[in-house]
Amino acid sequence: MKISVIGSSGISESFIRASRSVTGADVIYCCSRTESRAREFAEKYGLQPRWDYEKLLRSGDIDTVYVASPNVCHYSQALEALRAGVNVICEKPLTVTTDQARCLFEAAEENSVFLFEAMKSVYSPGRPIIERELSKLGEIRSAHLDFSQRSSRYDAMMRGEIPNIFRPELCAGGLMDLGVYPIYVSVMLFGKPDKVLSHCDFIRTGADIAGSMIFVYPALTVTITYSKAAAGHTGSRILGSDGAIVIKSISKLTGITRYENDGSNTELLPIDSDDDAMAAEIERIEQYYHAPDAVFFNETKNFSMSVAEILEEIRRQNGFLF
Repeated sequence: MKISVIGSSGISESFIRASRSVTGADVIYCCSRTESRAREFAEKYGLQPRWDYEKLLRSGDIDTVYVASPNVCHYSQALEALRAGVNVICEKPLTVTTDQARCLFEAAEENSVFLFEAMKSVYSPGRPIIERELSKLGEIRSAHLDFSQRSSRYDAMMRGEIPNIFRPELCAGGLMDLGVYPIYVSVMLFGKPDKVLSHCDFIRTGADIAGSMIFVYPALTVTITYSKAAAGHTGSRILGSDGAIVIKSISKLTGITRYENDGSNTELLPIDSDDDAMAAEIERIEQYYHAPDAVFFNETKNFSMSVAEILEEIRRQNGFLF
């Protein structure tokens, strides 16, 4: 894959570093909104700078873009690339609305290119481990999935500044930044819930800072929590009659431990770095690039669509501004 990164945030940096450990994934360009920022970022990572997105897409120099711009830009930038015949890997959340997500997948099909949402847990080596262990837990009636991480920009917000992550006009906030991760894991492991109940807490900017959700399944209740104001230290857990699984990182599905009813435990997978987790994601998509797999593509598409619908319902229940 000949790739251009779109955006110059920290997640773009992680993607670039991770790609360098994946054979066949060649990040050549970085594209930012201004020439000065594009040149600054490109120089840092030895890339070629671009600031005219349309010209880049039609240059023939790339076949894939990694969209890591603000949430509000995902739909338009991904759609433009797909219509230009360029593959898209788009950071989570894929889009703001379900209709936008549906439109992107239709554009991908019409132009014979691929579209994947960048969600590390889908590609994590921890996913098959957890799926295997679920069958050993006996009757599973409850799970608690949490991603609480005190934002490095929370102090700035408390001082009166408004960082982008707390700007609802950019379709940002805790749900779209952190809450999406445990929602994704619940959908991957247990399917789309029959019912969603939710409550979100908001700050003065109009953005959400924390929230709780209950996903109701026929014989299972999943509680989901997230926060950008406080750090969670206990991880996530899935409870069964014959044992439990504790997951330290819900975003990467690593740091996995199996607990028996007598209190003994076995570490199944240690926690790893963000770069390592992203490398697994890039490697699987690079494999798809050379050998398309309809089953894999449809599975990831269904995950993206289900999560988009759930996020939209949570925003509706809580009166989000977007």
